[in-house]
Amino acid sequence: MRCLLLFFTLFLTVRCSAQEDTLKAYLQAGISKHDAGDYDGAIRQYDRIIAIDPKYYLAYSEKTFSLFAAGKYPDCIDLCKQVLKDFSNNDLNGNIYTNYASALDAQGQSKEAIKVYTEGIRKFPHKHLLFFNRGITEYNQNDHDAAAKDLEESLRLSPGHAGSHQALAFCVYDNNRIAGALALATFLMVEPTGPRAEKNLATLTQLLHKNVSQKNDSNVTITLSADDLNTKQKGDDNFHQAELMLSLTAAMDAEEQSKGKTAAELLEKKLEILAEITPTKKGFFSNFYVPFFAGLQKASLLEAASHVMYLSAKNPSDQNWLRDNNDKVQQLQKYMNDWEGTAQ
Repeated sequence: MRCLLLFFTLFLTVRCSAQEDTLKAYLQAGISKHDAGDYDGAIRQYDRIIAIDPKYYLAYSEKTFSLFAAGKYPDCIDLCKQVLKDFSNNDLNGNIYTNYASALDAQGQSKEAIKVYTEGIRKFPHKHLLFFNRGITEYNQNDHDAAAKDLEESLRLSPGHAGSHQALAFCVYDNNRIAGALALATFLMVEPTGPRAEKNLATLTQLLHKNVSQKNDSNVTITLSADDLNTKQKGDDNFHQAELMLSLTAAMDAEEQSKGKTAAELLEKKLEILAEITPTKKGFFSNFYVPFFAGLQKASLLEAASHVMYLSAKNPSDQNWLRDNNDKVQQLQKYMNDWEGTAQ
């Protein structure tokens, strides 16, 4: 009798293990279809898993991603509600709250979306995507102050999240171009290639030259507002000194001594200004970005950073420099990795 029980125990163990392997294979197939843009095919794979094992959490979680990506927002919302009810204590439900709120927002239900994000943040305060996505919703509602606060928290939790750097820059650069430049420059180090990098490089270039106009080779004008020079500005992250120095440095691009220099070489001079900022009032940008750039300068990595930031421009000079200075590129990558590992 003992042998018979042992046989059935081993049989059930083997059978369960085989089923688990099968479900994992189905799940991976679904993820592959999703990544290839076949969202309906992915959904069918997840439904196949659920039919075999209705308690297979990951199938539900991945299905919410595919439903959202397919634009099936009502179905995504319904499934998210079901998952939060049936798997109320699952540690991965932060993703469900993100997809739930994102689907609401995509349907134009922004206020409801913010409520769901807020509930998710209360339960998963270390899930940076909840802060990021709530920030995006707030930004689209023109509540840039609230959006900036959420995006700052997203970056505290995940310093290497490129989207948060980009969105934060958009929130602030109209009122504080140095803060915007710090965020966009960091974005370009985190994500130096692709369509977003191309657009952000152009935006950063405009920001760095914002107060400088050139009519001809011998006529360069710097225009600074009273706010730019006001040493008693209210609020945090007062970068008035950097405003002046950055404008003077940008104006020097037109001088004879700058002719023949590459765009990355000219950018390096402006990054030096960002690395030497000494704000009179410290806020998030002063405490988060300024030490990052100061560390780059101390490690003699501003030159490498400049060439990396210009990768989306596809200039042969940058590609040649990076190829010939691979040791600096590796040092920069290590610096970035160490910095991204400082999440709170």
